[in-house]
Parts: sequence; C-alpha cells; structure tokens
Amino acid sequence: MRCVQDCEPNYNYDVTWECVSECPSNTYLYSYSYFNDCFPCHSSCALCDEWSEYDCLSCSEEYPYYKQDGYCANSCSSFEYAYTLNGALECYRECPEGSLQFIDIDNNSQRICVEECPFHHYFLNCDEINCMPCQQECLTCENKKTCSSCNQNSEYKYFSESTELCVTECTSDEWLNMLDDVMICSINGCPGGSLGFIDP
Repeated sequence: MRCVQDCEPNYNYDVTWECVSECPSNTYLYSYSYFNDCFPCHSSCALCDEWSEYDCLSCSEEYPYYKQDGYCANSCSSFEYAYTLNGALECYRECPEGSLQFIDIDNNSQRICVEECPFHHYFLNCDEINCMPCQQECLTCENKKTCSSCNQNSEYKYFSESTELCVTECTSDEWLNMLDDVMICSINGCPGGSLGFIDP
C-alpha cells in the first residue's frame, strides 16, 4: 500500500503513479471510482486505443498481424488472408478491392493478398483464389495447360511451338531455334535471316 497525491483536474496517474496530462505511449486510460489511471496496453499491442487494453492501434513484433476486430495475433487464421498495408501486416476475410487472393503452397499454404500474381503463377478469375501455379516444367504461363516461357537452366528448357509446353528435347520433325538465348522447337523451320542445318 502507498499514499499518493491527488492529481489536478484533467490529469491522470501513469504507471508510476505520477500525474500526467496525457497517458504515455503504450498505455490506455482506465477510469474507476474517483481515479483515472494510465494502464499498460496488452502485450500484443505496440499502441492501443485510449479506452481499451485490447483495442490495438498497432501490433508488437511478437504479434505482428493486425485483426479487423482490433487485436493482434502471431498469424492469420486458416480462413484469413494476410495483407501488407503501409508496412503493417493485417488479416482479412476477403482481400481488399484491387488486390488478388493467393495461396502460398511453399509457405504452409498461407493465404496472402497480393497486387499481382507471383512469378510462376497465372491469373484466374475465381471467388476464392486468383493466382494459380503454372505447371512445374514452365517458367511462366498464362493458363494451367500451356507454358509461355521455359527455364533455360532446367532439363525442360526447350519451348515447343506445337504444344506450347516446355520439353527436354525437340522431336525429329521440329527445328531447334537457339536465337536470342531462347531454345524453341519450331515446326515452321528457321526464322528469316538464319540458316538451318542438320546436326548428325
């Protein structure tokens, strides 16, 4: 027990029982009986609302995900999408307008809101998910069935014009076009300005 002096009107006790005109950062104002005290925010908050321990305005490093109901967590739930807004992580049931919904299978299938589909994914107009992975052989693609480019450092480095897929080698009736450092299996012969030959 301790005795403290009464604060002047419009002043409150802070966490050290000093009289202050405004609650310090990371505290909120709690009123009871004849006292107005500044209490610490919940540990998940970096800042909290003036009247509530749990109503976070920003999140701590240990609980970086801001929930739409005002509290912070260490991750979004399995049915929420993580979205980075002005450097802060937030959790949404649905992604904000103008962003795309993406499930990151390389990161524990975390749901993420993105501005555009990540590399090796294509756009799909679907309610639940907008970015779908390309076939494993593709470097980039525009749909599930075909490739638009191939990884020149993998065994599937040849792009087949006839199938629009990445293959390990050209067929006997295709010409290998190696111009511009891209390997294309062409069914129409060599492009203008180049010469064709048969490699024995």
